Order: sequence, then structure tokens, then C-alpha cells
Amino acid sequence: MSTGCGRVTGVNGNLVYVESDVGGGCSSCGASAFCRVKEAPVKKSSWMKNSAGASEGDLVEYETKTGHVILIAALHYILPVTMLAAGAIAGSQSALSALAGITTDAAAALTGTAGLFAGLAAGFLVSMLLRRKGILITEVIRVNAGSENRA
Repeated sequence: MSTGCGRVTGVNGNLVYVESDVGGGCSSCGASAFCRVKEAPVKKSSWMKNSAGASEGDLVEYETKTGHVILIAALHYILPVTMLAAGAIAGSQSALSALAGITTDAAAALTGTAGLFAGLAAGFLVSMLLRRKGILITEVIRVNAGSENRA
């Protein structure tokens, strides 16, 4: 489970828009020793499920479940590479090279590239649909003491 802290800058129903420093969740990340994202001078921001009843200006703590991170990684990394390999194998075994007048290697490269882009598009669309259904969404779990709008 990855956690971080940020400030609510917008509210829309059961969702809050949270801005935080890029390195906010770096302490709990296994890749923090070699990752360079935390050195960037920018903030990250996203819509999150408001399970803690936060309002604009509040300092909040949020979490992303490990299973969600694994699913996102599978959709955005493993699926496209798998589709690339499947496309390359299918292209090398098909009659495309004879029909198009190209070598078997060129057919494998073309169908592998098509598979890669199909995998990227499918991963993006599935993750977008899951986020819209509230399945893959980071959740605000706590409003921290000292928030502007809390006593």
C-alpha cells in the first residue's frame, strides 16, 4: 500500500482534487533508492475518493492499494509487451509476407508494432473505464490535524 499527503484544492461530490509533492509517497515505495521522480520540482495532482469527508483547503492523507498498482502496471506494461510478442509471432507465421511482398521479418515487425499499439490503447481504455467506475481510484483516508477548515 502506498500512502502520501497533500492538500485538497477542489471538491466535486464524493471526489476531491488533491495536490501533493511528487516525493510524498516515496518513503513507502520500494523503488525510491534509484527513482528520480522525487527530484522533480513539480507537484502531482489527481481526483481521489473522499472517504474522510475532506473539504477544500484540508491537509489529507491518501492511499493507493497495492492491488491497484499491480493491475495498473499489468495494463500499462505487461499487456502491451504481450501484445507486441503475440503480434510478432502471428506476423512471422502468417501469409502476410507473401501477400504484401515483404520478408517474414518485416511482417513480424509490422504486426508486432500493431500489437504494441493495440495493447497500449487497450490498457489505457480499460484503466480509464475502471477509474470512472471507482475501481482504480486513490482514496483519501484521513484529514490531518491542523487543516485550515477543521477545528
